[in-house]
Amino acid sequence: MNPHRSSLTNVPQNEITYDMCIKALKLSIWAIFEIPNQFRTKDLWHLVLEKNFIKKHSSITRYLFENLPHNIITSEICEYFTSDNTTLFEYVPKYLITEKMIHTVLDKNTNLLQYVPENMITKKLCEKYLAKNGHILRFVPLQLRTIDICEIAVKENGASLNYVPDEHKTEQICEFAVLQHGTALQYVPESKLTMKMCEIGARKHGLNLYWIPEKFRTLEICNIGLETYPSAIGYVPINIVTLEMCKSCVSKNGIALMYVPEIYKTKEVCDIAVKQNSLAIKYAPDSSKKRANNAEEIVNSKKQKTI
Repeated sequence: MNPHRSSLTNVPQNEITYDMCIKALKLSIWAIFEIPNQFRTKDLWHLVLEKNFIKKHSSITRYLFENLPHNIITSEICEYFTSDNTTLFEYVPKYLITEKMIHTVLDKNTNLLQYVPENMITKKLCEKYLAKNGHILRFVPLQLRTIDICEIAVKENGASLNYVPDEHKTEQICEFAVLQHGTALQYVPESKLTMKMCEIGARKHGLNLYWIPEKFRTLEICNIGLETYPSAIGYVPINIVTLEMCKSCVSKNGIALMYVPEIYKTKEVCDIAVKQNSLAIKYAPDSSKKRANNAEEIVNSKKQKTI
């Protein structure tokens, strides 16, 4: 229901005249929705759609556009509306979309590719706009997602690897993706994953250790990740965690104590963490419990667990 009122609001329908409709429109464009159908002529709609008139009433643009009669709306009208407000492209009837309109709206918002009719999406169009926003690969028809198109997408946005067909996820494309965005590791098939990709991802951000399969989380890869993100200690396989590694992590970020394996939460490690950030105290173990205080006790404890 239209929340706006016009000068026609309280006028009985049988007393409304064409001249009254014209005057009401000049006072409030919302009056178009209170004008009886017999007065909603093409001339009246053309008055509403005059550029100088509609610009004075921009708040109604989307509401008006969605309710234009099919015998009134044209490609030219759609081009005019969408050139000023690209979000309206979603409501343009498919049969009225033109190539000019497509380029106009995509130049301003590439995500609107999702509303372009599939038969109007071309390789050339994809190449142009994927170079600006690789993530819109998800809107590209599958038959157009060739290796070349996918390569353009992942070079711009590595996370778009998620939308690359499995048969096109070559080692080269996967590496391009990880180089652009470390989190793309999560979309790399394990059969294509290499130590080089894991190292690249870990250097991008230590949190990417999460996406690396455990068999690839070597001491070297983990140390690279921990340099940029100490809290990633929680993703380091327990068999390669060391006391020195834990001390190093909490010395850079005391809150990383939260992710330190319980067996390594020694008094020394906790003291270092709290010194770096007093809030880390809440992640320290209960002081009433006996805790190992040196590497030898930790090693012995680990050996007993494996027996």
